Amino acid sequence: MNVIRKQAMIILQLVLLAGCADLVQLKPGAEAVNIYTIDNVRDCVLFGKVQVSVLGKLGPINRDTLAVENELDTLAKNSAFASGGDTAVATGPVKDGARDFNVYKCRK
Repeated sequence: MNVIRKQAMIILQLVLLAGCADLVQLKPGAEAVNIYTIDNVRDCVLFGKVQVSVLGKLGPINRDTLAVENELDTLAKNSAFASGGDTAVATGPVKDGARDFNVYKCRK
């Protein structure tokens, strides 16, 4: 029984560590995309919309909120760059590991 308990603790620790790690990589070129608020895009042209999502939970355990938000921002940057935009603005809160963004073209 002691061995099973130790294995369970190791698995739990691995799950918790995985919940803290950023799992999404920024694609080449996407580093030039800005994540702004709506106040910063008044002179920009709306280019499109995108919904991005990541794993918000590992089993019954919620992942770190900041890690989830960072990964969503990274995915939004990747998507904005792939579609020709240079700026992304979140249009609402994170819900179940997903978030909507508007994509803008701000630079000429």
